[in-house]
Amino acid sequence: MALSKYIMQPVVGRDVQRYASLELQKIERAIATIIDEVTKPLEWIDVTYQNGWGTLVAPNFVGAQYAKDISNRVYLRGLMYNGAVGSPAFTLPAGYRPAYTNLFAVISNDALGKVDVKNNGDVTPTLPSVFNYVCLDQISFFAEQ
Repeated sequence: MALSKYIMQPVVGRDVQRYASLELQKIERAIATIIDEVTKPLEWIDVTYQNGWGTLVAPNFVGAQYAKDISNRVYLRGLMYNGAVGSPAFTLPAGYRPAYTNLFAVISNDALGKVDVKNNGDVTPTLPSVFNYVCLDQISFFAEQ
């Protein structure tokens, strides 16, 4: 059996230029694809509230939403209010959940509050004991791989 078909033949002259040009085009397409993915705006998804939680209706504010970027980082944003403290406000779907429970400091009732994001997807405001509103902005974590 001839081994010549398994050995790459040397490329010379114009063939080198053509090969280099084709490889450069592949690299340029790959870079353009990466730039498109990295600069693509996040697609925000409205949550489905539970346990009495709801959207704080106020001008220039958005209700609770979540999104995930190309690096698998999940972001929460928006305001919610009036739910049962210590009960999940909503549950993130599979693919948007952390590998372990994360605790986050948030603004709530114009003071410091706490929101737990559990590995089962539950997003639970836990402090203070009474909520007029909870701001989810600045909460982010990596989704379980």
